[in-house]
Amino acid sequence: MERKTDWAGIAEETRLDRRREERRVIRFPIEVSGIDAQGKPFTERTTTEDVSESGVRFSLRMPLEFEAVVAVKLVHQDGPTVFVGKLVLYQVRRVDVQGEHRLVGAVKLQSASIWKGADATPDKDPSSAH
Repeated sequence: MERKTDWAGIAEETRLDRRREERRVIRFPIEVSGIDAQGKPFTERTTTEDVSESGVRFSLRMPLEFEAVVAVKLVHQDGPTVFVGKLVLYQVRRVDVQGEHRLVGAVKLQSASIWKGADATPDKDPSSAH
């Protein structure tokens, strides 16, 4: 007897969030460094769109290749003083072009966490703080 594949059931499972951990919509100020799509080094300051313990999503102007490795670190400016957190490596797993920006999804390559203890408010833009 031939067994039929339940494609509708598979599609529904795929549609559901398959992440093993919670993704939090938090805007942290970060600095992203790496090699762009033209093979040139770059550094760009931006903010996170959301974070999880194993990944991050952020917007960049710089074009990146799929699977490129980037260094991400938290930055915070208090007047003329800039505080920089520890650097953690991520691998680009998704790049969605949105006008002049790219929405980048990346997975962490190291066990270190840069989000724990970071000062940010969920769903708020840190530039609006005083």
